[in-house]
Amino acid sequence: MVLERTRVPRLGRARLRLEHAAGVRSEIDSDLTSPVRERSITLHFDQAVLVGHYPCSDADHTAQLRTVRPGGDATRDVFADDAFPAFLHGAYVRCTRSVSSMHLTLPVQVDAVRLLAEAKRMCAADGDRREEARGTAAIR
Repeated sequence: MVLERTRVPRLGRARLRLEHAAGVRSEIDSDLTSPVRERSITLHFDQAVLVGHYPCSDADHTAQLRTVRPGGDATRDVFADDAFPAFLHGAYVRCTRSVSSMHLTLPVQVDAVRLLAEAKRMCAADGDRREEARGTAAIR
């Protein structure tokens, strides 16, 4: 990934599939090699499928939610979705509460980032070993 003059190596595509105890399945798919920038979520329910599209940058402040029901009945809603003001509002609200009354969820997100970082490290190490093996085979 290239951001202005900074190059971040070994980013590409990643998929994570979680099977929850209650039978719900979560799938996360990130493809930084895609030529199209898109942030979306798809939720499958018994009676409908919801597809949400979110802004990709600070240049866009609208989102779209499409609801598709059996038989092809679909609705589409477009609405303002400026995440930064919502984030700031939430941060100020949290800061005004006493620490004992807060229900912190950050450790869950930290664990998720650690898991993804470890998976990336393992894939990079595996790729390096394959490179070395190919180089050794070419020398022989």
